[in-house]
Amino acid sequence: MGRNELALQPLSKTMASLAPGAVYLALAAVLAAGLAVLIPDRATTWALFSVAGTLLVTSIAMRGAFFVEKRRHGRLQEALSQFIANDASPSFATNEQGEIGYQNRAALERFGSRGGQALTRTLAELFADPGGVLRRLKNKAVATGAAREDLVTRRGHLRLSVHRVGASDYLWRLEDMAERVIGGRGAETISLPMLTVSKGGTILFMNEALRRLVGERVRSLDRIFTDLPLRSGEEHEIRAEAGPVTAVVAQIDGAGGRSEVYLLPIASQRRDAEGAHFEALPVALIKLSAHGKVQAANRAARGLLGRIETQTRLSDLLEGLGRPVSDWVTDALAGRADGRPEVLRARHGEREVFLQVTLSRILENGRAGLLAVLSDATQLKTLEAQFVQSQKM
Repeated sequence: MGRNELALQPLSKTMASLAPGAVYLALAAVLAAGLAVLIPDRATTWALFSVAGTLLVTSIAMRGAFFVEKRRHGRLQEALSQFIANDASPSFATNEQGEIGYQNRAALERFGSRGGQALTRTLAELFADPGGVLRRLKNKAVATGAAREDLVTRRGHLRLSVHRVGASDYLWRLEDMAERVIGGRGAETISLPMLTVSKGGTILFMNEALRRLVGERVRSLDRIFTDLPLRSGEEHEIRAEAGPVTAVVAQIDGAGGRSEVYLLPIASQRRDAEGAHFEALPVALIKLSAHGKVQAANRAARGLLGRIETQTRLSDLLEGLGRPVSDWVTDALAGRADGRPEVLRARHGEREVFLQVTLSRILENGRAGLLAVLSDATQLKTLEAQFVQSQKM
């Protein structure tokens, strides 16, 4: 199909659009000719005959342009129908007003015959505000030739794309993203829990393994993870249906700002065994998150500081550094503390307790954090105070 067959010249297109008014021009031509016969003045007669001829020729040209446009549109519809007939995704050809002129076999099987109806009426069964979505995509297609948008519905994730064909026709394609393959395999066949997330954090797809783990299909990451934002290669806690589950997250960036997120749950037996060894160590240890909050404290540390609640900030337990403890934590995470010990005073307790604390950066199961090693420095501080006092005497 040649380029000149896809679109009429602007003048011909305008005449075709005005074709319904051709009958009125023809009537005006007949009226002008009738007046020419009745008026005796020769000059006026010839002028009216000239007007009548012009109106008649214009009327015929308009009707001719209309039939040319109709024939061109018929050839275009035939070419489009052959192109999309066997596409596995529902496809529609519409005119400028959004009326469906053709739908392929997949669209017929899914929606039934919708010829002559507005595409918005068909898509209203799938998602809200189809008129706004179609208008937005159409405007972009007019400017660039094509457009697409990913949509989240109650039934899953859809992609609606449109191509402008010729001057006033549009080809729409509806793709079910749940059927797309990942790495050559269907996402539903992967036993590892995974999801697809948009750049804005909206969940576009969850496979069956993740839906079983969470217990339902959700649309936002905060319904799955308790500790956002996601950090690829690190552990995150998942709101599983049977209770909290820890998993290592692997995030892979894809096209269009989307990402694929895979979850590798960590066996609770292994974590329980590690916790038992940590608890029994004779050295006072506190594990801190990257935000300086207590994740775990063993028996020896509790013996020095008393009851230690998880998620308590280190700055709420110790003081006396001469600068904010939070700054010290930040430096230790960045590797600027050089492992130098600091003597700090416990904030709570019936007696004054001084502790020598060393912070070391650790990477546990891919997650960055700190390990605080504590030792009782109260006696050392007492001796230091006595020495200073003796020097003054």
